[in-house]
Amino acid sequence: MRTLSLIFLATLTTTCWAQKLNPQRVYPTFALGASGIYASIEKQMQVTVKQLVAGTPASGSGLLPGDVLISVGGTNLEVDDPRVPLGNAIGAAEATTGKLLLEVRRGTKKLEIEVPVQVLGFYSDKWPANCKKSDLIVKQTAQYVASCQAKDGTYRFDTGRGIRDNLQGCLTSLFLLSTGDDAYLPNVRLHAHQLAALAEKRRNAGGHVNWQLGYQGILLSEYFLRTGDNSVLQGLQELCKWCIDNQAAGGWGHGEGVGPGYVQSGLM
Repeated sequence: MRTLSLIFLATLTTTCWAQKLNPQRVYPTFALGASGIYASIEKQMQVTVKQLVAGTPASGSGLLPGDVLISVGGTNLEVDDPRVPLGNAIGAAEATTGKLLLEVRRGTKKLEIEVPVQVLGFYSDKWPANCKKSDLIVKQTAQYVASCQAKDGTYRFDTGRGIRDNLQGCLTSLFLLSTGDDAYLPNVRLHAHQLAALAEKRRNAGGHVNWQLGYQGILLSEYFLRTGDNSVLQGLQELCKWCIDNQAAGGWGHGEGVGPGYVQSGLM
């Protein structure tokens, strides 16, 4: 399970590959690392601040929602994929000064704003393995994730939308499990017990969606292998039966039926 932590970390920290984005499209909101900034890429490649998370470095920096980011660390953001220079600048700031320097446009004015970020040092040559920075990111992320769990096992992060029964919710608990730290077993147990109880009655919020059922099964299986908690086995068995019932024409689609649509003949 430690491998899952490293894969999770690699997706967060690896050098970005640029995509050529369409300047006429609007792209979804994304997080600028751990700065507390959420931004979107609007038409004409305008990186626009959408949200500043309370209590994060960005919230007291002077940055405001609606500000358009022009450059970062002196690098212009009018490129094929502005997320690449943003990611590189955040990594450089975390490794050195702890200062993320942004040039922004606010109405007709141009401003320079400094956002402080935590100094974490450099990644090791073999990151994420044998890397103090990687270990620290995993530790801090796990602490944050655990603190965001509600009494019903749901995780509620900055966006406010809870995740539990879907694949994102299951991957969140699998991440906690993968750290190998027993301190997070109560969080995973709470989640697993909720899923198992709902699965027994076939009442989980994932419904007949095989993505949800598959990841719920993985989570319950890994939790049982780690803890030996027999109380989740009945729910796990019901998930297996449910998946069998969803099979059609020798395969699985997104839901109960198999049709000619998007990868409809081979999901599971």
